[in-house]
Amino acid sequence: MCPRFVKLWNFWYFCNEKRTNMTNKSTKSVIIAIATIFAALTGCKKDESFSSFMFETTSVDFEWGQTKEIAFTTNKIGGFTTPTAPSGWTCVRSGNKVIITSPEESASATLMGSVSMTAHGDEGATLTSTIKVAIRIAEEIVRPANSYIVAQPDKRYKFNALRRGGESAETITGAVSATRLWSTSKNAIVNVSLENGYVYFATGADAVFGDANAVLAILDKDGKALWSWHIWAVTEDPTANPDIVGDYKVMNRNLGAFTSSDATPEDVARSFGLYYQWGRKDPFVGPGVWNSTSPRTLYSNSGGVMSHTFKVSDAEIGTVDWAVANPNTFIAGADKGEGSSDFGWLDFPNDQLWVDPVTGAKTIYDPCPDGWRVAPSDIWSDFIAGAIDDPAAFNVDGEYQYGWQFVNGESTIFYPAAGRRSFSPTLAKPEDNFTNVVNDANGVGYPVGFYWSSDSPRVYSLAFSRDHINPGGATPRPTPETSAAGGFPLRCVAI
Repeated sequence: MCPRFVKLWNFWYFCNEKRTNMTNKSTKSVIIAIATIFAALTGCKKDESFSSFMFETTSVDFEWGQTKEIAFTTNKIGGFTTPTAPSGWTCVRSGNKVIITSPEESASATLMGSVSMTAHGDEGATLTSTIKVAIRIAEEIVRPANSYIVAQPDKRYKFNALRRGGESAETITGAVSATRLWSTSKNAIVNVSLENGYVYFATGADAVFGDANAVLAILDKDGKALWSWHIWAVTEDPTANPDIVGDYKVMNRNLGAFTSSDATPEDVARSFGLYYQWGRKDPFVGPGVWNSTSPRTLYSNSGGVMSHTFKVSDAEIGTVDWAVANPNTFIAGADKGEGSSDFGWLDFPNDQLWVDPVTGAKTIYDPCPDGWRVAPSDIWSDFIAGAIDDPAAFNVDGEYQYGWQFVNGESTIFYPAAGRRSFSPTLAKPEDNFTNVVNDANGVGYPVGFYWSSDSPRVYSLAFSRDHINPGGATPRPTPETSAAGGFPLRCVAI
């Protein structure tokens, strides 16, 4: 027995014997229960001698006539009952798994229900575990990209898992499973699986759907990520009603954002979207509130709280292949000297990450949805008509608070001042890693904005504050202010 439990029991039993008004049996039972709770709270380990039985998942989606194997774990189990399934479904046990088959397509078929099985423990305990099963035919997302927009709750989707993003015909080999690497919601994107060369996933019901970002990945037999995709769950279509800037149709919000409004601080936080290192396809989350230096909460595939990890670039880590295999790792920059990607995440320059500099075509690393690409820097050229630090030259509408309403022609386009994820090896960490969200360390002042462009071989960015607008700062050798390792928001433009 756990020693802490014994000590607590002795203490409570002593108190009980000393108190004449606590001698009845029911009171002793209460004391035992309280001692048990205290034992759990003070660190007693689970007694491995108890029986246990549990399926590895609580819900599974099926196509018509599909068979799936679901594993379960046991400890000290003496036997099982025959599993039960909904009418028209079959379920048999085979070792430490059940094999479930959904019915063939029929108007009278049972579309959902539960599979249950009971195990008999060594101590005579009866343990039942249940899986919710449902037929949900997946809608195929046909066009390949690295980001997919989903706008319907309680729906199942699939996309080709063997093609890299963008227009590439390159195939991926060696995938054995798929998972949700992270999500900003526990239940908005669920039931991720790899089946017959497709990644399947489902959106949650109305009550849990919307305003969520997630990254899904396919893994090899060793658990290494072979490719990953951003899922953008929104209740309204972010590609509708684009802003017109010169000759470009510009998405009306940042990539991964849920609004373009600056009405309140809460709206502004929802307008930040996701943050990207220049040239990488995989996103990182923004702060939880508009003036915070800490990122919002993330959830793993199992629903546990997690965070992005961080590494400092070196010859091994600072490569495209390493970045692809580690989509949850922010690569902090390091000063590598003249002729290298100074303060960048890449160990050596690569000019063809988001756009081919010769053809201008979107590459397989572009993070925007199908039909869209990372904006080139020339969309910002009309945001200013003079010196970058002359407020009289700013083409803006209204006062600066959470960002600028830039003027283009007869309309405006809002760019929130979302700060950036720090590129610094000393500042890039799971917590408190956002800089320039406000101007000083005390959280007082005005926020600052940074946005990447797709341009190469030079890396251009938009940088602005209340007193400064630089629409296309060139960084052929990145500086600390616009290091390619910095995490900036993005705007996508229509192709």
